[in-house]
Amino acid sequence: MKSKIKLLVATLTFSALFLFCQSAPTTYDMTGYIVDTKVNSSGEITVLVDGRSIETDQLTISDYGWAHISDNTDIFLNGKKVSTYPFIVDSSVLVYVTYDGLVAESYPVQGGAKSISIED
Repeated sequence: MKSKIKLLVATLTFSALFLFCQSAPTTYDMTGYIVDTKVNSSGEITVLVDGRSIETDQLTISDYGWAHISDNTDIFLNGKKVSTYPFIVDSSVLVYVTYDGLVAESYPVQGGAKSISIED
């Protein structure tokens, strides 16, 4: 009986660690630098990402587009999850966007961000 309880505790511990230790995604829909930002009346930010000058081996949806950042967007700074980030135009800060679903087929592409990873 004691061994079953120990096994249950160990299983629950590892499950909790797995669920709470989130890391940045490894594939992205768009990579680039923030070249413009917009803030709506609710305070939500939309960023224009330009990656046209970046060479990458990874296949992405677009190299230039808008990403809407909402309360449902996961934000990662240098690989660690953060709750907020001051999105500003900065050509030295690289961002990686993963969209949350369908994107508008216009150019530049537009869509909601599921996650955005920032490297500064």
